[in-house]
Amino acid sequence: MGWSSRATAAKRAKAQPHPTRFNGAASVIEAEVAKALGPGYLTETGRRKRPGSRLVDVGTGTGVYLSLSAKEPRLEGYEVVGIEPSPHLLDHARAAHPTLRFHAGTAYAAQEADASADVVTANFVFIHLRSPDLALLEIQRVLRPGGLLYVVDVNDATFRGPDPIAQMVRAHHAHHEGDRTIVASELRRWRYTWRARKKMRPWQHARASARRSGRSWRDDLAIHEFVDSTRVALADLRHRMVLHNCDLGPAVAATAFPALPHAAEVARAHAREDLGADVSLAWWLDRCDPRRLPRERERSSDALVQRACERWSLREPDGPRAVLALLELPVSFAPSHDALARAVFANSAGIALVRAVLGPPREEFGRSGNTVVFDPAYCAEAMIYQRYRRIPSLAELADTLSPTLDLDLEALVTSHSPMAGEVL
Repeated sequence: MGWSSRATAAKRAKAQPHPTRFNGAASVIEAEVAKALGPGYLTETGRRKRPGSRLVDVGTGTGVYLSLSAKEPRLEGYEVVGIEPSPHLLDHARAAHPTLRFHAGTAYAAQEADASADVVTANFVFIHLRSPDLALLEIQRVLRPGGLLYVVDVNDATFRGPDPIAQMVRAHHAHHEGDRTIVASELRRWRYTWRARKKMRPWQHARASARRSGRSWRDDLAIHEFVDSTRVALADLRHRMVLHNCDLGPAVAATAFPALPHAAEVARAHAREDLGADVSLAWWLDRCDPRRLPRERERSSDALVQRACERWSLREPDGPRAVLALLELPVSFAPSHDALARAVFANSAGIALVRAVLGPPREEFGRSGNTVVFDPAYCAEAMIYQRYRRIPSLAELADTLSPTLDLDLEALVTSHSPMAGEVL
């Protein structure tokens, strides 16, 4: 994103009492970005209006970006809604834009119904999140099928904006930890040239399995979306090392969908269709270099469970034990790859999987006889942080893969005679 006038931005910033302090008017960064975007910044969406069309702006702040969206000609007739966790910013947004609707909510809990939005916008939100994967899962829940996610963000490593805005970004980061290189991670997709045997979308997998089983394709769609869910955490095809296998992926799918007895079978067929052969988790880890993994600071499972019980004041350790059992499930399928197997779920993608498998926050009995709210995903994040003293990304695990992975997989598919001539 270019900046039209650094001198103008700096001059306007001097008029503000403090570049990092909200003073009742639009912040420096929102004012300057709004000017840089100008009218028409959403005109590439090309969304077709239909009765009840809605746009939801996550992390709307003072409502500057939402007001820009409401003025877009192609979004005329849309109901626009802003979501903001800060009560102070919500009050200002409602006062500044009385014709627009705002309500409290976060990127992890938008307080919106399932499939209720045609367009979701997120302006300078993801760089402030510790678990952007969970936010993407929440946005996926809110979006209707075929909906659009529009993201504007920056990468600190290449940021060349006005100095006052750069100072504001650094000051914010000093107090609020987040993944401030999330945009740069998108560039990793170009480093990986593995050509997939078949690039099938979840609905295409569902239709293929429906033809084989006689079930409705809608019955299996959720399972196929779950197997492909790790692509949210990693843009390139290396995300398949987590659930695209014949052992771990089916086991996790069976746990995530206990009411569907065919979940493991469907997940196994999904991986076979994408890879062209039955590939085990150990096969993937055989092609990883454990020396490139982040160093573990805490290896004791009992210490992780005890710390979680103390953190939430839980009477029984069942909740933390279930979280740890899921995080360490890959070890049971690849015991010879101890550290690598623990790293399969001990990352940002693993946190999202814990939320998908173990569900949302729930009430548990506390030590003092009261009830406390226990969040399995937040517990997983705390355990991973305690183990590594940070939250590794899935890309860090994928970067340990051998550069000859594509050749190894091609050789496996060629030598796998039952699949060699099969049309999937």
